[in-house]
Parts: sequence; C-alpha cells; structure tokens
Amino acid sequence: MVWSETRLRVRKSLLQGLVILASLLSVTFCRAQAVGAQVSEPEYTKELVTLITGLQKNPWRGWPAGTEVTVKYIVERDAAGKPLGKEQPDLVYKVTETDKLFEITQVVKSKPVITEFFVKDQEGLAVASRRVTEPTRTELEIDGFKLACLVSEMEFREIPGSNRVTREWVLASHPSIVLRKEVNGEGWRVTSARVKKTVSGKEFSCVEIKKSMRFYSYSDGPGESVTTQYRCPGVPGHVVEEIQEFFKIRKEQRSSTPFQVVHQKVSEIKLPASSR
Repeated sequence: MVWSETRLRVRKSLLQGLVILASLLSVTFCRAQAVGAQVSEPEYTKELVTLITGLQKNPWRGWPAGTEVTVKYIVERDAAGKPLGKEQPDLVYKVTETDKLFEITQVVKSKPVITEFFVKDQEGLAVASRRVTEPTRTELEIDGFKLACLVSEMEFREIPGSNRVTREWVLASHPSIVLRKEVNGEGWRVTSARVKKTVSGKEFSCVEIKKSMRFYSYSDGPGESVTTQYRCPGVPGHVVEEIQEFFKIRKEQRSSTPFQVVHQKVSEIKLPASSR
C-alpha cells in the first residue's frame, strides 16, 4: 500500500514536471516565432545596408548653417559609487557655413573655447578597400542573423621585422558595406543595426559599433580601451552616443571592470527654422 502511494506520488511529480517543461518550451517557441516573424533576412539586410550606406557619407555635409548639436558628458560610477570620470562642460557643435565649416564650443573656466573644422575633412564609416587578394567566404552573426560575408587580408611590411596585416569583412551581397575591420588584430565591428536612441523626444534608428585598442601608460602599464558608438545617418555628426571604457591588463588578462569611463551623449539637436 505504501509502495503504491509512493509510485503514485512519483508519477504525479513526473507529470507535473512534464507539463511545466512543455509550457516553457511552448513559450520559448512562440517567442522565437515572434522574433523571427518581425523581419526576414532580406528585409534586415536592406535596413542594414541603408543605415551603413548613410553612415559612409560625410557626417556634416548637407546640414545647413545654424544647425546645432549639444553633447553632454555623463559621469559613470563603479559598484561602490566611485566616479569613473570627471564632470565636463557640454560640447556644442554648430555649422557656421553649409558644407564648409563647423565649430565646437566648450566653456572652460567661464570662457568659451572655440575650435573650427572644415566639413570636407570629415569622414564617415569606412568604405570597402580595393581588393588585392582573393577573399574567403565566411559568416558574421548580427542581431541573430547569420550574414554571408567576404573576408580579405592584406599584408604590408612597414619596417624589417614588422608587418601590418589588415583584415576586412564585407557583406557578400553588397561588397561596399564593411561590417568589420582589423589591423593586427585590433579594430571595429558592427554589433547591431537595431538600436533605438531618443533625443529631445525623437527616436532614431542606430547602428552599434564596437572598437578595441591596446595602449601603454607609463604610470599604469598596458591597457585596453573599448569604445561603443551608436551612429545614425539622420543626426548631424552621426554619433548619437559614445561610451569609452579603459581597462588595465595584468598578465595578458583584461580587468573585469574599467578604471575609467568617458560617456558622451547627444542631448539636443537644433535645426534652422527654414529646414524644419
């Protein structure tokens, strides 16, 4: 009798477990279907190509005189509440002559410091380089899509015993679109094309780009910077937000948390009344 009751309880527990497992699998499958149903790979590729093609253009060309972009610095803190950066005055970018000049103003010690730049000297995201070797077919996964790519490698001898190796991944269906680029193992890559950022109540579709670079400090020794950018072709200057994290490297291992963070974000965009 006791043995029969025990077997019944075990069967009941197993049935309950199977019901819970089936429910979880059903939810997961439904979510996967929902995500997959949002956009097909050709539609996603079209979105990606449109955004990156816009980002490859000069980020300040075409914006009329009087266009202003305000960039704020955000002070990040560690788990203990210690600031990882210093408060800094806003940066104000202003187009002074359409397609010719823009300036950056920052108030330092109550005095405006103005630096002027030529629009013609500004560059967008890299366009694919001229191929010198036969590319290899591969895949890059972005936003859950495995995109067919062509990767090419170029090697240049700079000085005896030192070579410069450049690797570039381009979209196979659109060879002008660069998705990743490295020089001697360091570089940048597109990690998402579906990030939304809001500025002054308006939402912008952004491409997320991550960059990495090793450096050496005489006071702290070797380190690595990791920069995350959110770029949108519909914003003057293209960069909507940038987070630069600095890590120390000890015994070839990067620290788990950054010792310094520089976080900049566009807080306001002003366009001349005639262009609104």
